[in-house]
Amino acid sequence: MKLPRNRRQNRSGRNIEALESRCLLSATLLSQIPAQAVQAGQTSANVNLSTYFNDPTITGTAIEMQTPLGNIPLLLTDSATPQTVANFVNYIKAGEYSNTIVHRSVPGFVIQGGGYTPDGNHIQTFNYVLPGESSTATLQNTTGTIAMALSNGPGSANSEWFINLAVNSNLDNTVDGGPFTAFGNVIYNGMAIVNSIAALPIVNGDAQNAGLAQYSIWGSLPVRNYAGPNPSTGTLPTSDLVTNNTIVVPGGLTYAAQSSNPNLLTASISNGMLTLNGGANSGAASVTVTATDLGGGVATSVFSVNVTGGFHNPSLGTTPTTTTLAASATAIPSNGATTFTATVTPTTGTIAPTGTVTFLADGTPIGAAPLVGNAAVFSTHFAAPESAVVTAVFAPTVIDGVARAFDPSTSSPVTLNVTQSAITPVVSKSSVPASVIGGKPVHGFTIIQLTNSTATTEKGLATINLYAVLNGSLDASSTVLATLKRQVNLKPGKTLNLRLPIKSLPATLADGTYTLLTQTIDPSGATTDAASGPTVQIAAPFVNVTPSGAAITPATLKLGRGGTLTVTLTNTGNIDSSGVAAIALGLSTDGQTQAVSLTNFNRAIKVRANHSVVLHLHFPVGKTVAVGPTYRPFVSITQDGNTATSVGVDSVLLGA
Repeated sequence: MKLPRNRRQNRSGRNIEALESRCLLSATLLSQIPAQAVQAGQTSANVNLSTYFNDPTITGTAIEMQTPLGNIPLLLTDSATPQTVANFVNYIKAGEYSNTIVHRSVPGFVIQGGGYTPDGNHIQTFNYVLPGESSTATLQNTTGTIAMALSNGPGSANSEWFINLAVNSNLDNTVDGGPFTAFGNVIYNGMAIVNSIAALPIVNGDAQNAGLAQYSIWGSLPVRNYAGPNPSTGTLPTSDLVTNNTIVVPGGLTYAAQSSNPNLLTASISNGMLTLNGGANSGAASVTVTATDLGGGVATSVFSVNVTGGFHNPSLGTTPTTTTLAASATAIPSNGATTFTATVTPTTGTIAPTGTVTFLADGTPIGAAPLVGNAAVFSTHFAAPESAVVTAVFAPTVIDGVARAFDPSTSSPVTLNVTQSAITPVVSKSSVPASVIGGKPVHGFTIIQLTNSTATTEKGLATINLYAVLNGSLDASSTVLATLKRQVNLKPGKTLNLRLPIKSLPATLADGTYTLLTQTIDPSGATTDAASGPTVQIAAPFVNVTPSGAAITPATLKLGRGGTLTVTLTNTGNIDSSGVAAIALGLSTDGQTQAVSLTNFNRAIKVRANHSVVLHLHFPVGKTVAVGPTYRPFVSITQDGNTATSVGVDSVLLGA
């Protein structure tokens, strides 16, 4: 990354003074946190600490560069240089500014970083053009300001930054390929750390950065603890380099919380939100919250918390049991099943506890299971990317057949890590019809597009599963439609299209609208689920054959002779009927049921879905049939487990 030559003169002719350290303001308590209440065994609503603390110094994004020589706090000019600040913060959030180094130091001019890791490789850069914002910047390249380095004139900034060690007004014009956009400044005592880096010995480290040695990128490398030759002749250990990990500090404050009684109440802080967790007992405790600014200044608030609804009963003492928890797996792929086993062991005599074990993830109940013997078993799924701390709580209510109220016993936590694949799948195309019948051939396909969203090549055996999902999200109830295993060699940012044939959809699927979602298991075993996919309406297959229009010829039947029954069979199902049907022919006197059986036989019948066929069935008439009543033809057909009957409209006469 190009930086202008070492020019110190002020070419604009303006008298620009060096920036003084900003340390007039510090962490401030706006108001005391009020008293809180929490139920025993539960988590209170989060308390937003930014309501009670702030640092008036911080008027934009606050960041901290963490180096082995100390931390450098900076305040960025979000309003004046929004795109430059957003670019810088994006590199922080992407983790690219973690484990980088200060690779250039020119005393009296600048120190520079944001480009390289200790092994000599350049960090992953974003492939877009960052416009220069020097025209709107409220800062110039004066002592203590941070600016973006350029690679090829204005508008070519990417990841590398530099901090000015002096008034470098030539960087504010076009003399050296600029202007260079200044987008923040060092605050509090940060310049003491910057100057200590600038005071380190400097060596030519191009031997370590051999790939770019022709540009002398590491020709002015600051080192510490180094006693070797200059130029260096080989790889420098990380301990000799000025490493840097850059983070965003929301509001410029970091927080800590401490409970006066951790057994009764615990306090935790995440992203500036305070959470209170009540223990098993009732009582009162105080919580101390400390806010620390980037200059080391502190503000403190102490408030009381009342824990109510506990099981505490001094006359009974503590629970005479201990609870332990084990998981079938603690490192699982996304949506992988994990089985937890909680074991309850008596600690007093030969008691026989009875009750239910509650399982919690990060303090929130996720399920419960009854105690069978001395163990309770519970299975569930976790989606990636996620980690969870799981505990089991047993509150015995019956011991040795007597109802009692002991305090609950809580297991030690088990931490789960759910991994997500580096390969992101999506169904880019599908020829599966929008409406299909389960079990019937569809002869379709889907095109699965795989994208490597990481900075490393994914190489090895990948598994791609295609699911039919009824409730919109992939879980254990989803049905696998097809699986494809493929050796991949997918470079960063590249895509791969795979064709997955779909012969049919399972006949066991219930009626409904299903989403076709994919899941990829990469060569490391980590998984990624697609968030969306095409939908298909699936109908369960069924057959419904009904007879109608039964008529007998001749209209007058002779005893001992036969006739012909004509009947229409209609299949209102969505698949063809096939196989052998059991047919019963007879006569009805009430127009509903069979009074006289003429004949029963089996016959192979096929009726296409939503079609009809006409049958002509011959039958004999026995000599013992009563001649007097008026009869109507009756037919009953049983096929594919369904029975349907029909009674004709026309009457039939019997004669001797």
